[in-house]
Amino acid sequence: MRASPALIDYLKRREAFSATPYLDAAGKWTIGYGHVIRPHEKKTLFNITEAQATDLLDRDCDPVELYLDAIQPRFKMRLNQHQFDGCVSLAFNIGLGAFEKSTLLKYLRAGDHGNAAAEFDRWIFITKTGKGGLKRKVRSRGLMNRRRMDRAIFERGEYAA
Repeated sequence: MRASPALIDYLKRREAFSATPYLDAAGKWTIGYGHVIRPHEKKTLFNITEAQATDLLDRDCDPVELYLDAIQPRFKMRLNQHQFDGCVSLAFNIGLGAFEKSTLLKYLRAGDHGNAAAEFDRWIFITKTGKGGLKRKVRSRGLMNRRRMDRAIFERGEYAA
């Protein structure tokens, strides 16, 4: 299974195109449609086209799609397309490592889609670094809105932006 064209369009609307790098709310250098710039990309990703941004988005979604598709046969109940898309959207945003360790994934494996949907609401914090390097979790209004939309995709197949 792959992310649907509706999800890719949603992510493009949600992330909004940026040809040049910017610091996201979590303080990470980002470009294109929400692509977090990796250390080895810092010297090459500084001014990109929308076509390049779309390619980066596709490449960012690939590992999530492949991972979900590979583990789904062991789920008690397989995901439908919009449930799959909701998970891809979440994992694209939080990272595959965090998604792999999530309680949401545990519920999916057990076939408990109701509790899995409720878990979207827990992913609303960003880490801020304060004075002296002290890190703290802060509730993000932007993430609250995004999770509401990710959950709507997962539960009802609504791809609003």
